Amino acid sequence: PLQPSVFASRGQLHDVRVSFNATSGNWRATFELTPEGDEAIELRCVLVLDKKPVTETWMYQWTA
Repeated sequence: PLQPSVFASRGQLHDVRVSFNATSGNWRATFELTPEGDEAIELRCVLVLDKKPVTETWMYQWTA
């Protein structure tokens, strides 16, 4: 099955999930972040199938 591969440079990731929206035909990855420290946190997410990426990599710099 399709799996989300999520990375955070710092902090804890929780509730990492992937779901299919039958109405739009799209997949959605969601997660929660518990940050640590005051500096920016680099986030990345890609959906993988059989250990191979099947989507572009989403990248974001999160700040409090």
